Amino acid sequence: MFGARAQSVFHDPQERFSFHTPRGWTVTPMNANCVQLSEGSDYITLLVFEGGEPGLFLNSIAAQTAR
Repeated sequence: MFGARAQSVFHDPQERFSFHTPRGWTVTPMNANCVQLSEGSDYITLLVFEGGEPGLFLNSIAAQTAR
């Protein structure tokens, strides 16, 4: 991941997913359905949405961020 060796593995407390954390990055749980990875001014936000139609959700995000 990111061309770096992983330093640890993050496990979702609800056991829905896990991932290797890149060396130097910090994992911060934002709420029960959101985790943020950061390193300096760079960040990645991982959101978990269960059920529903993925296309409608992505269109909703696109409409909000295009403003």
